Amino acid sequence: MTGTGSIELTRALLGPVSLPTPAGIVSRQVDATTGHLWHWQGDGNPLLSLLVGVRSTRLGTPTGPERALGPAIAELSDRVDQVIEVRRPVEVAVEGALGSSAAVVTAVLGGREARIALVLSTDGTWMHRVEIAVLDTDEGRAAQEQILGAIRVHPWERPA
Repeated sequence: MTGTGSIELTRALLGPVSLPTPAGIVSRQVDATTGHLWHWQGDGNPLLSLLVGVRSTRLGTPTGPERALGPAIAELSDRVDQVIEVRRPVEVAVEGALGSSAAVVTAVLGGREARIALVLSTDGTWMHRVEIAVLDTDEGRAAQEQILGAIRVHPWERPA
């Protein structure tokens, strides 16, 4: 990423999900019994953070992500200073998913206005959560849209 407000992205394959991720920034990865998590911490110009979580699910139906979106928004709302607006549903096509649902939360984080896109999808076995937090600027919205427009779900077997 550069300090000019633009962000350089490169496609990454993360288990059953691929999407553009920040080039030159290594993700923190956590593997657990029921899921996996990848997290990029941005420099705040415009990316604040990118989170990709994958976990086994009992909501592996086309409507499962919609049912899980409300609780995910509530959990997200507890992590910000103030929620300004929640847009739901937001049209996000997740290629390869059995079902998906999305929202955009405008919030105050550390005194700065941010847009946090939250996308839930399923392939029937795994639930995928993508959370993209950017500054609420033209550059931030553009970076967020670039990532949102390129999320894909692929077949994946649980790691041994």
